[in-house]
Amino acid sequence: MDFIHAFRNISLAMLARAKSYSAFGGKHKVRVVDSEDVIGLKVQAMTNDPGRRTQESNDIERLAGLYGPKLDWERIEDFYRLFGLEEEAMRLKERFGNSE
Repeated sequence: MDFIHAFRNISLAMLARAKSYSAFGGKHKVRVVDSEDVIGLKVQAMTNDPGRRTQESNDIERLAGLYGPKLDWERIEDFYRLFGLEEEAMRLKERFGNSE
């Protein structure tokens, strides 16, 4: 579990979109961000710590492979753009964003 201090508008929007799910036999609720937002957090993590790049990239590709055409690619591109990684977002979208 990672804890991040959210203060940017993009991060606050991510928290606002989080959905509540029942956990532990319905005794507790857990708020979970969307797959797109998990990708955004992973982009931030690999940017902040280059040693995490391989693992975070693998996780991003796994999520994109599972949900590709269903993802909000504009939102994902915004995260990559925030860290100057637009070309990486474009390549990811080309590989996983099509419904074919």
